[in-house]
Amino acid sequence: FNAQTYSQMGQCYLIKGMHSEAMNYYLCALSILQIHLPRDHHRIGILLNHMGTVCRKEGALDQGLNYYLRADAILRYKLPHNH
Repeated sequence: FNAQTYSQMGQCYLIKGMHSEAMNYYLCALSILQIHLPRDHHRIGILLNHMGTVCRKEGALDQGLNYYLRADAILRYKLPHNH
């Protein structure tokens, strides 16, 4: 699989409420993206945002906030201001 496929599988598990499985697939996607993309690439920011959502839904709010803050640090500078 590639990172995009892992991310999409994570989305499916998230929708099904299978948060642990979703996080596992997001972590696989993240490990691939971190090898092949710059650390501030917008795709990494989007994936971190998804991981924050998993944590939030699981009640792990501090961990979720950490992922959201990391995503914001990337996306704030990589996406247009009106995005």
